[in-house]
Amino acid sequence: MALARRAAAAAAERGEPPALAELLTEASWRRELAGEFARPHAVRLAEFLAGEWRTQAVFPPQPLIFRRGALPPHADSYKIRIRGDLQHVTCSWQF
Repeated sequence: MALARRAAAAAAERGEPPALAELLTEASWRRELAGEFARPHAVRLAEFLAGEWRTQAVFPPQPLIFRRGALPPHADSYKIRIRGDLQHVTCSWQF
């Protein structure tokens, strides 16, 4: 998360929002998603977020945007267990 904070701070010093790829700091995910950030849907998302960041407070804060429970390193496959009924659902990662 320190890398994401530095990326957000460096972008703020330049007077611009950070690139989404700069905020994704887990190395294996950066490699896996490198091409995604150039695709049209990701470019539109980045432009939308840049506009939002310029005009208002957005949550989660920039350094935490990819934090979601601290991404584990990327692997070719994960097993995700979803348990519960419609009112109470729990999800757990299996590595």
